[in-house]
Amino acid sequence: MEQADRLGNVGEMAASIAHEIKNPVAGVAGALQVFDAEIPEDDPRKEIFREMMSQMERINQAINDLLNYARISPPVIE
Repeated sequence: MEQADRLGNVGEMAASIAHEIKNPVAGVAGALQVFDAEIPEDDPRKEIFREMMSQMERINQAINDLLNYARISPPVIE
C-alpha cells in the first residue's frame, strides 16, 4: 500500500510538472509558427525557425509521454 501511495504521488507530481511546462511551450511554439509564416521561403532564417519548431515538438512529445505515464489506468481484474 505504501508503494502504491508513493507511485500515486509521483504520478500526480509528474502531471503537475508536465502541465506547468506545457503552457509556455505551447506559447513559444505558436509564436514560432507566426514568425515562420511571415518569413519568405528563400530567407535563410526559415530553416532556423523550422528547426526550432521541430525541437519544440520534441519537448511537447516528451511532456505528453510524461502525462501518459501519470495518467491513472483502470484496474485490471484477473
